[in-house]
Formats: sequence, C-alpha cells, structure tokens
Amino acid sequence: MTQLLGIDTGGTFTDFILYKNGNFFTHKILSTPHAPEQAILQGLRALAIDLDNIHLVHGTTVATNTLLEGKGACTAFITNRGCRDLLQIGRQTRDQLYSLCPQAPRKLIPPQLCFEVAGRIAADGQRLECTTSEDIKQLQRQLAQQPVEAVAICMLFSFLDDTDEVALSQALEQQYFVSRSSMLLPEQREYERAVVTWLNSYLGPHTRKYLHDLQQAIDNAYVHVMQSDATTLPVAAAGDQAVKLLLSGPAGGVVAATSIAAQTEYKKLLTFDMGGTSTDVALIDGEAARTTEGKVAEFPLALSMLDIHTIGAGGGSIARVDAAGVLHVGPESAGASPGPACYGLGAQTATITDANVVLGRLPVSDVWTSGLSLQKSAAERSLATLAKQLQCSLQQAAQGVIDLASAHMAQALRVISIHRGYDPSEFCLFPFGGAGGLHMCEVAELLDMTQILVPANPGILSAYGMLHAPIGQSASRSVCRDLAEFLSQDIEILLRELTDQASGQLRDLGLHPHRHENWLDLRYRGQSATISIAWSPGIDPGHAFSQAHHSRFGFQLPADQAIELVTARVWAFQDVPQVSLPELPARPQGKPLDFVEVAACPGPVPVFNREHLAPGQQITGPAIVIEDSATLFISTGWTASVERRGHIYLGRDTDYQ
Repeated sequence: MTQLLGIDTGGTFTDFILYKNGNFFTHKILSTPHAPEQAILQGLRALAIDLDNIHLVHGTTVATNTLLEGKGACTAFITNRGCRDLLQIGRQTRDQLYSLCPQAPRKLIPPQLCFEVAGRIAADGQRLECTTSEDIKQLQRQLAQQPVEAVAICMLFSFLDDTDEVALSQALEQQYFVSRSSMLLPEQREYERAVVTWLNSYLGPHTRKYLHDLQQAIDNAYVHVMQSDATTLPVAAAGDQAVKLLLSGPAGGVVAATSIAAQTEYKKLLTFDMGGTSTDVALIDGEAARTTEGKVAEFPLALSMLDIHTIGAGGGSIARVDAAGVLHVGPESAGASPGPACYGLGAQTATITDANVVLGRLPVSDVWTSGLSLQKSAAERSLATLAKQLQCSLQQAAQGVIDLASAHMAQALRVISIHRGYDPSEFCLFPFGGAGGLHMCEVAELLDMTQILVPANPGILSAYGMLHAPIGQSASRSVCRDLAEFLSQDIEILLRELTDQASGQLRDLGLHPHRHENWLDLRYRGQSATISIAWSPGIDPGHAFSQAHHSRFGFQLPADQAIELVTARVWAFQDVPQVSLPELPARPQGKPLDFVEVAACPGPVPVFNREHLAPGQQITGPAIVIEDSATLFISTGWTASVERRGHIYLGRDTDYQ
C-alpha cells in the first residue's frame, strides 16, 4: 500500500504523521519560518521516508505568513471605470464600534496601482459598454510603468457575464500572475469579490514558488495541499489558488476531530487547537460548520471555508505589562526562534509555556521535541521580570498568565458557540495541539463544560486530519431571486450545472469525483446575511432555512415572508482511503513515572507516560500525562479514563468547586 504522510507546518512546530503497513509513526520538529521547506526535508530524513511510494498532504502557513507579514507581490487592481477606489471604500463596518479613537484600517493597495478600464455589465446581466482592444493596450502601457508582479481583475457583475474579465486575463497572463473574480468567487458583493481576488494575486507568486520548490525537492512524491474548506488539491493547482490556503493547517485539525467524532459517541464537539503561536477553535455538531463570512487578520474572506475562529494565544505567546500596569498575553509570539525562554535558545521574555514550567504543570525532566531540554531556571528568570513589574510573587505572576490566557481562549469558544445559539455545556471539549491539554480543564470550567475528549497524538492531530481529507473542488453562482420563483426541478438544473463545473475541474486534474454536496445560501428578503442549507431532492429549502434561522437567532418570520435564494454551491469530492487508529493492546495499568510539585495542588502530583496507559485505566486529578507531542494537565475535580483507541475522556465532578 502507498505510504500516507501528513505534514502540518505551524508557526512554531512542524508536525509529521506517517501511515505505513498499518502502523503510524510521528515526528515533531521546530519550524523554519524563513524557509518552511527546510523543516519538512529534515523531517522526511528523520522518518527515512521512501519518496518513490508516498502520498503527501501538506498544510501550509506560507500564504498566511505572507499576508500577515505584508510580503506579498506588488499587485495591480483592475476594475470598471469609476470604481478604482473600491478596495479603499470597503464596507462601513468597524471592529471597534464604540472606540473614540479607532485605529484606521491599513490601505490594501496604493492608488497608483488601481487601474480602470471601459466595459460595463448591468445588474440584470445586460451589456452597457464594451471593453475594446485599444482599452486593453492602454492598460498594458499603464501597467508597464509600475513594478507590477501580479494583477487582480474584478469587474462589476462579472458573475453574470465574465467576458471582459476573460479578455483582460488572456491579454495579461503571459506577463503577470493573474487572478480574476469570476474564476475565484462568481458571487454577489463586489467588495468581497475584490478582496478575494486581490489577496489571491498578492499571495500567489510567493505561494506558488514555495509549492513548486517543495515539489522539486521531493520530486517523486505525490503532493497535495490542504485548503481552508477541508479539501485538498494537487500542488500544481493549489499554487494558483493561494487565497484558499489561508486556513490550511487549522482545517486539518477540524477534519481529524470530525473523523474521530464519527467513530465515538461524542458527536457534538468544541475543538480547541492550541499550538505554539495561536489557538484555533471550531464547532462540530455532527459535522463541521462552514461559513462564507470568514476573516483573516482584517481581511473579509467570502470564500466558503470551515468556520474557524483564531486568536493570538499559543504556548509561545508573550506576556507583558503595559504602562498602566495591566497584564497582557499575546498576540505577539516568540515563535520557533528564539521560542519561549525555557527552550534555552536565548529568549528573555515570558510566555505561556514558561508560566506552565514555573507552575510545575510542564515537567522539565525529559528531553522534548528536537532534543529540547526545558530549562526551569530560564523560565523563572523570564517570569521574575514580569513579577517585579506586577509587584507580586513569581507563582502569582505565572498563574496570572495562565488565567488570562485561559480567559482569552474561553472567549474564543463563546464566539463560535454562545454567539451562534449553542450552549457549550451541551458539547464535549476537544483539545489538541501541543499546548491544548495543558489548559483544557480551566477552559472547560470557564464554559461550564463537564466533558473533555483528548484525542490520541493531540500534538500532531492536524497532520493526522490531512490523511482523511478528500480531494475536492467547488463551484458557486449567485442568483439573488425569490425562492418561490424556483420549482424543485429548476434548483436541480442549477445545481447540475454547478456539479458539472466542479466535477470538470477535478477531471482536468486527472481525478474522478465520487460524490457531491449541494448547498443553498438563503435569507429573508431585506436581510444581508445568509444561512447555508444542505440540499438534496425532496428537501423543502424554505422550511429548512426557517428552522435554521430559529435555531441561530431564536425566531423565524411568518410563512408568507419572502425567502431569497442568494447563492448555490456544489462540492465535488474524490474520497481517499480512510485510515483508523489501532486499538490499544491489553496490558497492565501504567504506573506513575514520577511525582512533582505543582502550584495550588496539595501534595505531589503523579506523572504518567501516555504510552503506558491501559484501555479502561482511570486517573484522578490532579495528574500530568506526558507524551512525545503534548502534555496533559488533569486538574483537581476531573477524572480521566482511557478509551480503547487511546483517546482519553475526562469527566468533571460537578460537586467539586
């Protein structure tokens, strides 16, 4: 059988999971942010992988880092005459609604890189003005006067008629990296289309080069890249759709959680992925939620993607005290270099990981990832500076860092649950990432949750999820008409056309679609936001929408209120062979390796090796469970039991306060 390899490149660590001959092998090393492929090649050598017989799926942060660091290509924006300020005007929404001194948003693009051309399509699809060959030649002369590397084309109502965009693209694609909105996002809302198109061109050259160089370095491997919607694409196609990779890594963790949920009794999960740089959270109610109202940094991302909320709170998040004496944690991170102070790589600033070391929750006796040996003295020095500024003890400062970080993460989980009509207490917390298990109990308690499910290999779970992700392509089209105008067969015809389009994209890549998903974006007339409804023949989309609206917002309008079909979407999937974790062998119950002192815990706390735990074994907190990729801290009042496949379930004693 072909070997399967999942690789997740994070801001601090790069994770590997190899499936070979029915067995899993894992590896974790520090990332190399300046050249991410270097960490990947190091990991391939460490695992001694045969590149002639491997299917590799890669989750990458290259597109995300390029955006956050502002290191994208010099990109020209082309639109209709009179609309050159489209990206500058944006929407009238504000992140800081009540701030008296809001921070001005950064300008996406300088005015000299915004160009206008003749040609216009009306809202009903009728042509009002043509784009001539002379218009295109004039545009080419204007572009030649600027240091342009990439071009983003977004014409009004091009989702109804993309003739002008196609003509412009054909004239420019030999010289520039070109993106057009009618290819990436043929949907309503010109600003959102423009942002997606501009982002793709801004990120495209750098991302495509990275993926090309990676493929060249491992030439014989069959390489796919994870997309934000939890599907994968061959590396050659992914390079031209860089904007779809912005949640590449986090999507893998949600795929893994969904797969594990299907194999267990826990169908309702709040996923909590705490890595070294950030924390990503998502909600699974049978299946993972998707959204078309995502956001990366300050940029709206109208592409369909997994509904993942990200905050700057990871193990490497830096703790600091401001001029007013107030403690802050994140979003700045120590990253992979120099990393937290306890790594012994020269850092002086305190991080969440350092606070865990000082409190004794993260043992320092063992050698960790990449041969790191944690240094408690270095962690104490970094926290001592913080304690002096806060005028408190070393342990109080460390506990303050943990408490504030946990509050931030609990609030992120409220955003994707309570704010959307879900009660967290009805869900099971699903922590993973290298640091998720250290904070799971505090976060669960803040949300009144009583159940936690820690997956096997939590520190490399996103890489594991990439082995389960189907290969996929999507197609969408905005129609913006009353649902009552559509007969069931009309909807079927529309979706069949989109199915042919999405399936054709897969076939163009030499792939074969196995199944499809159909979704309709609906809203009450007069609303701006939509709700996506899964559709299949026999389903009444209006009734399904009203129920979903009531579930999310607590009410629904009378039956005679018009419902609009805004956008239809189709995914075409080629499924991949599914691999499952093996059951644990029967063995004696694991004994503590050591006993350590942990702040606020009465008496010595036992430390267990997860590899030695037996199926059905129970552990009462406080306790620490260590493994190669993560550490779990089980608080007082929680009891853990080991599931047959190695997952650990924690239940909370509701009588304990």
